[in-house]
Amino acid sequence: MDGNTLFHYTSTDGLFGVMLNKEIWFTDYQFLNDKGEFKKALHALTGRLRDSDYTTCSMMLEMLLHQIETQHSMCVCSFSGTSDSLTQWRFYGDDCRGSCIGFRSDVLKNNTSDSPSLTCSAHYFSGTLMLSETFKCSYDPLHNYIEETIFLFKELFDYLNAIDMQHQHEQQSVLEALAPHYKSSLFSLLKTLFAWKHHDFINEDESRAIALVPLNELSYRVNRNLITPYYKRTLEDVFSMESIKVIILGAKSDKRNSLAISSLTSQYGEQALLWEANARELSETRPETYEDVGQCARHKTQYN
Repeated sequence: MDGNTLFHYTSTDGLFGVMLNKEIWFTDYQFLNDKGEFKKALHALTGRLRDSDYTTCSMMLEMLLHQIETQHSMCVCSFSGTSDSLTQWRFYGDDCRGSCIGFRSDVLKNNTSDSPSLTCSAHYFSGTLMLSETFKCSYDPLHNYIEETIFLFKELFDYLNAIDMQHQHEQQSVLEALAPHYKSSLFSLLKTLFAWKHHDFINEDESRAIALVPLNELSYRVNRNLITPYYKRTLEDVFSMESIKVIILGAKSDKRNSLAISSLTSQYGEQALLWEANARELSETRPETYEDVGQCARHKTQYN
């Protein structure tokens, strides 16, 4: 199996949704374990802008984010470059009862808002769904990361800083009035803020994708007694024979799940042979970490 793989830790329900319904879930960032990192990056950015004579820009950014969140839920789907992170198995893989799905790295590339036409981006932030492809997270010191962000988005910040805050009607309509170019830049800025992670989590080797979801398109599930908003992104239009490269069950997963997966794979035809081959390769190259259980692998820890 080549290195062009992103791993997604999820519950057994999540695995079932991917396999049976060809969908992947994006969770509202306010319900994530690391929900504070986006806000920390945002506050660091707006504070640095205020200290750099960009006070109007700082105020505009805070107002724009508020307007966005009145119409959208900002949802995140996380991936990793590694499939044997015990921390991620415990937090995201249902305490090692769930699974880790190895996706081809470009599985979310189609139908995104990352490279829009001007016509398409003109409708950004107007209650429409906006999707990104995957992007790597950064574990740089926050101060350095914010300085680089200010440099990269200087054109957007200069534009926002020149807006006359005295006109209240402009404040209410500035999000919709943004030129398509600046709307696209604002979406890229959101991705950049969501990409920052504290250095303590560098071993997670995380990549992310975001979705700005109209509130009426959200679904809800109960997760650890918490009602959690999320978005089901269909993968039907981007699925190909190699969209999923391998399925790994958690160390505490019910062993019968491997039998059920064998039944479910009948709809995937030859792709199931790829999963079987990759599972076997994992168990042969890293027998201390994985065991082969048919068309999927099983993670080995002290729980086995």
